[in-house]
Formats: sequence, C-alpha cells, structure tokens
Amino acid sequence: PMGGRLLESRLRQPWRELGPIERSQEVVACFFANDDLRRALRKPLETMQDMERLATRIALGRATPRDMVALRESLLVLPALRSTLEQAMNAAEGQAPAELAALLKGWDAMADLTDELARALVESPPLVITDGGMFRSGYDPALDELIQLTEHGEARIQGMLERERDASGIPKLKLGYTKVFGYYMEISKAYQDKVPEHFLRRQTLVNCERYITQELKDLEERLLSASDERKSLEYRLFSELRERMAGMRTRLMFMAGCVAALDYWLGLAETARLCDWTRPTLHEGIEMEVSQARHPVVEAASGASNYIPNDLRLDQARRILLITGPNMAGKSTVLRQAALLCILAQMGSF
Repeated sequence: PMGGRLLESRLRQPWRELGPIERSQEVVACFFANDDLRRALRKPLETMQDMERLATRIALGRATPRDMVALRESLLVLPALRSTLEQAMNAAEGQAPAELAALLKGWDAMADLTDELARALVESPPLVITDGGMFRSGYDPALDELIQLTEHGEARIQGMLERERDASGIPKLKLGYTKVFGYYMEISKAYQDKVPEHFLRRQTLVNCERYITQELKDLEERLLSASDERKSLEYRLFSELRERMAGMRTRLMFMAGCVAALDYWLGLAETARLCDWTRPTLHEGIEMEVSQARHPVVEAASGASNYIPNDLRLDQARRILLITGPNMAGKSTVLRQAALLCILAQMGSF
C-alpha cells in the first residue's frame, strides 16, 4: 500500500528536474538487470504491512493489539530487506546507484522497537483492548502473578489441598466448590479427631463436615479479583506501550518512506522487464523523439501483438501535429500515448 500511494503521487506529480529523474532511472535500471535481486526483495515485501497507516493509528491512540502485532511483523521484515540490499551493493563494487546507497546509509532497523513488541505481545492477541490476554509472560512481574492466578489458579488450590492433606494426615481430604459457599475442604466424620485447629467449620452434613482456611479464603478472593485486575493492568500496560510507539512516529514514517521507495522502484523495474520497456534519455529542451512507441494502457488491455508501434517526433520546426481520421480511429489514443510516455519518463520509469 505504501508503494502504491507513492506510485500514485509520482503519476500525479512527476519531476520537472533531470537530477531526481536520472537517479530514479539508475535504481530502476539496477533492479531491471537483476531478476534474482527483484525476487529476493519481493518475498519479504509481501509480508510488509502498511506502516504509514499503522503509525498514524498509533499516534491517534486508535491502534488495537492486532495493529501493534502487524507493526511488529513489519519491523521484522526490515533486517531481511537491508541484508539483501547490502549484498547487492557489495556485488556492485562501487557501481551501485547513489539513491540505493543513500537509502542504506539512513536505514533504521528499529531493533529496539521490534524487541519491545516481541517481548510484550502474544502472537494472536484479542481484538478488544479490554479483553486482556494481550501480553506475554515475563513482560511485567505484577502481570505475571495475575496470569498465574487466572490461568493456573486451580492448580494452586490443588497444591494447597495436597499440603493440607499431608500435614493433617487425612488421606480423604476433598476439595469442593459451590456458588453459595465458594471453595471448601470436606472431611468425613471418621476423621473428625484429626481436623487441624486452623480449619474453620463452614457447613455440617450427614456424613461429613465442610471447612475453610484463611489461606483458602484469601486465595479464592485473589482468584475472583485476578481476572478483573489482569484486564485493568493489561489495558494500562498497552496504553503505555502505544504511547511509547506513538513517540517513535517520525522514525516509523521515515522507514515507511524507505520501504515505499524500494517498492516503487521494484514495481517500475518489474513492469519494464515484463513489458519490454526501454530506458529513455531526457533533456531540458522541448524536442521529443520516440521510436516504435506503444500505448501502455491499450497494450495491457488488448495485448502487445494487437498494437502497432508508431514513431513520434516534435521539435522546433515541428511543434504541432494535426492528426486526422474518422471517429474511433485512434487520434486521441496517440495524443494520450505521448502524454503517458512523458509522465512515465518524468517519474523515473522506463
């Protein structure tokens, strides 16, 4: 999407100076001549998300957990892109395009942001921030305790039961739960003489007694409140994480621009290779000479074999062409062809 927006911008606003046009042509020519390099760069680019939109959503405070994961996955692509480009630059032995060299010189891998997002968020977080379950274990000690309670609370209660069973010598000490009384430990009448002093009677039945302990009561209250506490803490942690990422918007937008430019050049090179386009020579005069010109849109729609190439020359002695013919003969097609070729040339394309 970023490269697509840049392409649209260049189509609407092509350059009027030779410098940026020729620098763009050099990069397109480099990619045009190297099919393997284009394929190697395309693969990581296919997994790249729209970093510009993500950075904007984060800055506006509207990013969801999945937006942050999408940003993380996009940042993970940057090292692969850089590595591939560096290999190509080294292979060029000083003949690499200046624009690519400048791109690599200013490259920001943003490893710090990638590491923090990787440590913080799970692979598939929920859609809604208030649902919890967004963060990995180990990111925040207080959250780790709540995660243990919410995900392993039953195991902690069972562990406490085992300890009480061993300490009291009551092998048939059972754990139960009701909505009215909550958690309790049940002891049959046969073991009433072994009931520990810290057991508090809660209910008497025909064949058994039900007890609680202060530890069991505290753990139950902790379990009941842990879910809400976890959601509240995760919401706060996510808001803080989003604010930190929002403060990095300048860096994110810069690298989004780098990726967009790379995608733009690759797209022009791929099209030139597939359609057999030619690198134009530009100058600052008004003369225009094109040999075997083709209309890119008509040819794409009807096929190259169905379009007859034509020559076009405009100069000081021939500044106006009067094209005649019946309706639907292609008069305006020639006019648009000349305009499109000029726009393509002035945006650095073949």
